[in-house]
Amino acid sequence: GHSQLKTGHPVRSAIHKQLNGRLVLRWVTTWESLLLYVLLWFCFHENNPSYQHPTPLSNLTAALYETGQYEQCILDTETALRLAASKENMDQPLANKLKARLCKTYITLNDLHKAIEVVKDEKDLTQDTLSLGRAARNGITFQTLGPNSNKASIEHLKKVVDVLPRFKPQILSI
Repeated sequence: GHSQLKTGHPVRSAIHKQLNGRLVLRWVTTWESLLLYVLLWFCFHENNPSYQHPTPLSNLTAALYETGQYEQCILDTETALRLAASKENMDQPLANKLKARLCKTYITLNDLHKAIEVVKDEKDLTQDTLSLGRAARNGITFQTLGPNSNKASIEHLKKVVDVLPRFKPQILSI
């Protein structure tokens, strides 16, 4: 103890080791941070193939729709649709699902013309997606005729709504 303080060498040596330890720790931390940054950049960069896969974005759009963030849902669904239609991904079932979600979102926002636009190309669409398009067309007809229109048109709309019970709350609010 006391004799080491007189010479000073062990104390200087301890301080030197402590400083070197901090420098090494700082160097390691810097390299770890840089490595983490490069890893994150690679994972989330646009050129990364996994970043360009539509499935994660599709899952996000479902959550956005369920939480009522319809405008963001539309933007992300359109992006996911472009990715799903690309040559690298070409996922027709996912594209159908995304088109149905986009159409349903437009119906929820009462933008029936855009809902019809989504399903205008009927090639490769599922019956559920086509039914949404028909419901939007019937909704426009109903809006044009108004609530005091003839009874046959109202009955026709009710038949369409009954065929689509899953979307009934959104369509009845039109």
